[in-house]
Amino acid sequence: FDRGPDPFDSRSYQNRPVLGKEIS
Repeated sequence: FDRGPDPFDSRSYQNRPVLGKEIS
């Protein structure tokens, strides 16, 4: 993913709250 600060991005979720979903 290179779309930027997407809350579901595999990189971004580590440092930002995932909206309603936790990535396990």
